Amino acid sequence: MLNTILGSNLQYFKYPFFSFAETQKNNGITEVDLALISPHIYVDSEEIADPCAVISTLKEKGISIRTITPMPYRYSICSEKGSFQNEKTIGYYKQCILFAQRARAEYVLITASGAEYDKDKNVLLSCAEETLYTLSTYAEKHEVCLLLGTVLGEESPYNASTPVLTCLSEIKTVLSQVNSPALKAYLDTLAISLTGETITQWFSAFGDNIRLIRFTDGNYNGYRIWGTGCLPCEKYLSELQSSKYSGPLSLAVPGERYCENPMEADNLMLAYFRAALSKV
Repeated sequence: MLNTILGSNLQYFKYPFFSFAETQKNNGITEVDLALISPHIYVDSEEIADPCAVISTLKEKGISIRTITPMPYRYSICSEKGSFQNEKTIGYYKQCILFAQRARAEYVLITASGAEYDKDKNVLLSCAEETLYTLSTYAEKHEVCLLLGTVLGEESPYNASTPVLTCLSEIKTVLSQVNSPALKAYLDTLAISLTGETITQWFSAFGDNIRLIRFTDGNYNGYRIWGTGCLPCEKYLSELQSSKYSGPLSLAVPGERYCENPMEADNLMLAYFRAALSKV
């Protein structure tokens, strides 16, 4: 397989950004899935604070930014049009798109995290379609592509972040309704496993519109580095090979489980992943 492995700074927020960049270089990582996480990078609905430092630090290590992963905070693509939250949500993701353009990143990941549980799901999906239409139009003008993916829902009660856009069929419906060349899909191995979906099903539904795989281990309690959860790494790699997927594999691990020693977590995960990869 010729997939590019993307490192991530998600677990490094207690460390200087330099430590993350140095670890990636030492591990032979040349591209990253960059989380817009404070204190490394501060982005809100109005501004981006000093992106040059992060971009130049990576450039010095020979590392480029392939993908941007914004933190959802209390923004929500499912917020109602005209509401204060929706106004700020659109402003925030527009800033993330501008950061991606400046960093020459190809993709910005986006999900329905933060959607309200006390609203009708059809209303939430309709709001998401409107927001994504606005954002994908803006992204297209700035030569950036948004990637919509599922995150943990009610199937993971301790980590549920949204009641909608947690399954293949909902992602497919929204992509079809928005119908933008600047809105594609990404696949999260833990999220699909909790809903009983498979990699093969996703590729049958989306084909080459899947532009990124968030490739991590996990269980019902959340994400884990490879070798410490219950997902079948080798089987997933075989499915990806059968699907002829040649895009990037992001090893970003959402949550804060490994934030005390992210360097060790990265080393263990890469060792396990590369051993599994050699058997496929």
